[in-house]
Amino acid sequence: MSCPIVTLTVPGQEPLAWTIHPGQCWAIQGPPGAGKGSLLDCLAGTARTPARVCYHSPDGQAVTGYPDPSTVSRWQIVRVRFADQRGLLGSAPYHQARWNSCGGEDAVSVVESLSAERIYRVSPYQVLGPEIVPRDFASRREAVVAELGIEPLLERRAIALSNGERRKVMFARALIQQPRLLLLDDPFAGLDREFRERLHEILAARTGAGMAVVFTTPRHDDPGRLATHLATMRDGTVTALGDWDGGVPQNQIPAPLPAFSAPTATCEALVELRGVRIQYGGKVVLHDLDWTIRRGENWAVLGPNGAGKTTLLGLLLGDNPQAYAQDVRLFGQRLGKGISARELRQRVGHVSPELHLNYPAEATALATVASGLFDSLGLYRQPSDDQWRQAEQWLRELGLAAVAACRFDQLSEGQQRLALLARGMVKAPDLLVLDEPCQGLDTANRAAVHATLDRLVRANHSQVVYITHHPEDLPPCIGQVLELADGTIRRP
Repeated sequence: MSCPIVTLTVPGQEPLAWTIHPGQCWAIQGPPGAGKGSLLDCLAGTARTPARVCYHSPDGQAVTGYPDPSTVSRWQIVRVRFADQRGLLGSAPYHQARWNSCGGEDAVSVVESLSAERIYRVSPYQVLGPEIVPRDFASRREAVVAELGIEPLLERRAIALSNGERRKVMFARALIQQPRLLLLDDPFAGLDREFRERLHEILAARTGAGMAVVFTTPRHDDPGRLATHLATMRDGTVTALGDWDGGVPQNQIPAPLPAFSAPTATCEALVELRGVRIQYGGKVVLHDLDWTIRRGENWAVLGPNGAGKTTLLGLLLGDNPQAYAQDVRLFGQRLGKGISARELRQRVGHVSPELHLNYPAEATALATVASGLFDSLGLYRQPSDDQWRQAEQWLRELGLAAVAACRFDQLSEGQQRLALLARGMVKAPDLLVLDEPCQGLDTANRAAVHATLDRLVRANHSQVVYITHHPEDLPPCIGQVLELADGTIRRP
């Protein structure tokens, strides 16, 4: 076998020796808070850890305890994280910026984000440093852009992209660098089925050429045919290492949820979109859309990346300014005339990747949930004792009581998503709009979220709009489906 790239001795009751060789693809599985992201920090050499890490030169003659040019330099280790999307959005982005033509003016275009200066963090004017840019950079970029199929995105500003489209740009930045070790945090989240399959093929080709890939995932089906090995984690500890056989561990097969008896739909329309057309420059994002949500109905919204799902969410939340020039009626009133954005948000809860990216890092988990009572990004009002108890109850409901005092940026990505779900549900809204709500969650936590949603619908008659790329994961309360393709409703 070829010389290893990295070896680790993982502490525990029985220390585990972990070796990563060229051409291997390791999947790391575990629930939110298991320590998957911290383990990738350790492999990247960016965090202190009790694990002993050694980096090896290709010929096996040199070994260092940290990334080093003589073994594996930092330029040969590339990490892709959900939070890294913030770097594409400009300084101090705000949640509504993607819908405003004047917002995010310093946000880069996709082609700028794929420049050598930004990828390798060098200035064309500096004397030292540009030599790290490979001579074949231009041809590498052209090949990766074509391989990922992102040519149509190149001239668009990153802030105007959907979550899935931004993820594709981050993959392009990583693959252009041709690292020896590629570290990916939950890489298949937020991607449609077609691109997930394409990404499997792309990464399999890279490992076949000798690149080592390590990725975290909470989903039992993500390793697929891509992974060659599997590591499992719980409570900050690696519990097992071994070959991946493509099977599904029995403890990751979801238990069936109880049958859901939906409230009877009524004639009362909560949402009415009539002939809605959203356009940016020459690009039409939604084409003459007609859609009605009635009391008692819960909808799934499906479609590939870039189909218009997130734009639709912006209309329901009153975030997209074009909604005020369209025939958009929420709770029976015309948006901007009968009902204001502030009044609307008092009756609507939501979770989305944009909210997740922009949520203040310093807020505690408990304050994050409580902020949903005031519809604010961060908590700027003092809740009453009853409101604090209400927030605490929702933290317990979603299994986060133990991290109530932790800062938002100290939580794992999955825990952050659970806290934002609790924030959206805390006021039992009339309408709950969820964009990829279970991103970063394992089987058990997805089942718990879905059971909670069903209880909320039964007890408070909240209506749910659930946007997802995993229709097999829809909770039982969902009874209607809207499928978008290129901004139009796809008819069966």
